[in-house]
Amino acid sequence: VYGEDILKLPETLGNASVLTVTKIESDICAVWEIYGSDETPESSFKLMTMQQDGSNMQFVDIQNSVENKVVNEQRYAGYTQFMFSDKKQLYGIKEYYTLADTEMMGGAEAVETSLCCWDFKGNLMWEQMLELIDADEKSSSVRNILQNPNGGVYIVLSGDDTEIQAVTEEGK
Repeated sequence: VYGEDILKLPETLGNASVLTVTKIESDICAVWEIYGSDETPESSFKLMTMQQDGSNMQFVDIQNSVENKVVNEQRYAGYTQFMFSDKKQLYGIKEYYTLADTEMMGGAEAVETSLCCWDFKGNLMWEQMLELIDADEKSSSVRNILQNPNGGVYIVLSGDDTEIQAVTEEGK
């Protein structure tokens, strides 16, 4: 049976949007991005859980390893995608952008990418840097995160070549 209901969201969410949503057991789970404002220009992220009928709606802050803002004058960080596992863990891709010296590098940006894992209380369990450049210096980027039925996740990389990396539940 398919149906829809209008959710009554807390006004404290302000200007927000859902990035991903799924059903795990009897819960509906979603990641919300709360957009910054004039007072607090950085975005924040919240994990929402609720029953299928919309009751027992709860929001928790997703703990950042580094805030989604300027890390220092030359380094920025931000999340690009999220995925829930059946084991009630949340995985997310975080990208770090480093502005290159314009005279030496032509203004190019180098990107480091990590996989983060949180529990359902929003606590960061681990963050693991991903290897996105192979021995032949071919670069790639994360296109998708898929649940591994044996635990952990698969990271689908695309670029010069397509490859799949397996990451365990412990981030290895």
